[in-house]
Amino acid sequence: MTHSYDLLTEPWIGTWGPDGEYAEVGIREALERAHELFFPAAVPEDVAVLRLLVAVYGAAAGPVSDAEWDAAWAAPRLDADRIAAYLDRWRDRFDLYSPTHPFLQCAALVSTPRGAGALNIVSLTTGGGAFFEPRLARGEEEHPAWRPGAAARALLLRQGFDTAGIKAAVPGDPDVRGGKVYGAQRGPLWQTTHLGLETDGRLKDQLLLGWTPYRRPDADTPAWERPSPGPGHLQRRPEGRLDLLTWPTRRIRLAPDDAGDVVALALHEGDRLTEPVASTFGLDPMAAWRHRGPRKLPLNTLTSTCALVHSRLRGLYTAPGASGAVDHAMAAVRRGAIDPEAVLRATTVQAVASDKYGSVLGGIFLDQLPFGRARNLVDAEWCRGVAAYARRSARLHAQVYEHIAGAARVGTDVAAGMVVVPQPTEEWSALVLADGPDQETAGEEYLTVLADGVAQVVRGWSRSLRLPQRAVLEDAVDRVLREAVAPLEPEDLTPSAPADPPPAPKRSGRPAASHAAFGETLTLAALAAHPRCVVNLATLRRRIDAGMDPEEAATTPSRKQARPADE
Repeated sequence: MTHSYDLLTEPWIGTWGPDGEYAEVGIREALERAHELFFPAAVPEDVAVLRLLVAVYGAAAGPVSDAEWDAAWAAPRLDADRIAAYLDRWRDRFDLYSPTHPFLQCAALVSTPRGAGALNIVSLTTGGGAFFEPRLARGEEEHPAWRPGAAARALLLRQGFDTAGIKAAVPGDPDVRGGKVYGAQRGPLWQTTHLGLETDGRLKDQLLLGWTPYRRPDADTPAWERPSPGPGHLQRRPEGRLDLLTWPTRRIRLAPDDAGDVVALALHEGDRLTEPVASTFGLDPMAAWRHRGPRKLPLNTLTSTCALVHSRLRGLYTAPGASGAVDHAMAAVRRGAIDPEAVLRATTVQAVASDKYGSVLGGIFLDQLPFGRARNLVDAEWCRGVAAYARRSARLHAQVYEHIAGAARVGTDVAAGMVVVPQPTEEWSALVLADGPDQETAGEEYLTVLADGVAQVVRGWSRSLRLPQRAVLEDAVDRVLREAVAPLEPEDLTPSAPADPPPAPKRSGRPAASHAAFGETLTLAALAAHPRCVVNLATLRRRIDAGMDPEEAATTPSRKQARPADE
């Protein structure tokens, strides 16, 4: 039996109407009614859906200039005619079960050996998710069937957040070793930190704040405008924003039963990003970044205990380039497009691993908080004030953990996991919503509540220490807290100049040897770090010194890795 599930018209996206009623809608209705629908994006699955809607809107009618964006923002609704024409053109590509172009899947896969549980993102956690998800308690084969809409949402989540490591190879993949492919990457949503903006929660504003003006090159097409991918995995750079937002991380094929519910699937390695961070920066406006000298790295918003750290958001207020969405929103306020009294809210999503390889999912953490009133966000002095209080908070955390680490004789990373310093979310929200004259009062209240919480936590933890150690620790922490709550000095509000990069070390001896592999010329260290390399640097060096071809040396697993899959 041939099944069909049209994601454009079938109800699978949860929204709230203007009267507060809950309703599930298809992609077409979501875009046509975006001006009156509310989409809270309260769980990671919602964020994956939102990013899809941003890509569909961008491909159909996304503004290509500031003037177009401003007109779209001021318009009562999105351009329904352009959206309808686009969706009509590509209607057959949004069928979840299409025999030739299944949505975000690989039509070339005909065997579906995995159970329904393999689509559940919780299966990527420790123990296959059996400890956290009752539906996985008896294994992926016994997992209940997915209704088509739920399967579509799970598919988006899996494509965005899949883990790294060893994956099942598609039959015929040239890189297969014992039925496996090594060196798979994490999904693109795991490669960065998502940061989305909204005003009053309406879907229209979320889509426009997530789609900054962009004129796509001819080669940049979303997944549904491309031919269905072949079964083998590829390594390539994204052609542009739409390619990245719909990146096929895995080759998946869903198999429905007679009722149209997903009961089995194929799941294999998909496309890999060449230089995941470098090739992503600048393409995804909904990604957040931090500066480390001349480099930009994904913004890490979480502690080792996965709590949001408000102080780590400070660069979003003062560092251009930390977020494309934030930069454009501030520019739109300056142009007069966004109401200066509007309050912007931010949603951050970050995935963490339970192991150092990123092959076990520790969790996907979503936080929502106020970002600031529009008119304040374009006030440089106000932004420096928020950043100054955030720096005080960051310095307090760092110094307290150093003292705890010294008392416990462990590293600061271990200390951060031993003692959870509270985050005064309510006071931080008050700080970022305070107007200029009230900012100092709100900032002092934020630091005072933070210091009181730290003092209480440290006193409780230090009871396990001997009395002399306890006295030394509490005295040191008290000094840190007194410094933290002291009034800001003028120099605290002066942005520090970026440090000059250290001079390159002088090298002696022969230059590093290079090796031809994977269509590139790579040093030994670069070859060892290549995603397709499955051995460590020492093994790689030993093999190449023995005369082995560099590419073969990098892709041939060690004996321990190359055991048959059924052992």
